[in-house]
Amino acid sequence: MKSLPALFSQVIRIAPVPLNKGEYEFVSDLREFYSSMPDILKDCELDLLRNMSKKGIGFFVGSNFYPDFIMWIKKGQRQHVVFIDSKGLRQVHGFKDQRYAFQKKNKELEKRLGDPDVKLEAFIISNTSKRDVSWWSQGEKASRDFAHHHILFRKDDHSRYLLQFFEEVLA
Repeated sequence: MKSLPALFSQVIRIAPVPLNKGEYEFVSDLREFYSSMPDILKDCELDLLRNMSKKGIGFFVGSNFYPDFIMWIKKGQRQHVVFIDSKGLRQVHGFKDQRYAFQKKNKELEKRLGDPDVKLEAFIISNTSKRDVSWWSQGEKASRDFAHHHILFRKDDHSRYLLQFFEEVLA
């Protein structure tokens, strides 16, 4: 029996790596939401880029932040660039965690750009249930705190989280 040529015996590598479960669910939800053509997306162009982990576009704020996705939304002359991270939150240490420093720095960068037609946003789409991180904040205040920090809960607000996302981004 002949051996395979060296070219075929090398390990095949796919880059970027396949979507994890949370990323896949987010993309599936987004496709379904977009297909329903809600009024909020009327006259919008939308592009979604999968960012390579630790090799793609990264920001050195707080801790190194490599968002899972970068979304561009164009509506008229205005462009919205949204950095999206789809992750669980059980291992994150509340709102003071360095991972949330990026949202604040993002707004500072937006001001430095000096272009009123470019808006920068960052969101975390949580795969963790809100009740599993309720120790961060309690009661009615919790919902406002999470929304203020641009943390949306896919499982808890499945029918509404993308509408909430686009309402905030396009406001």
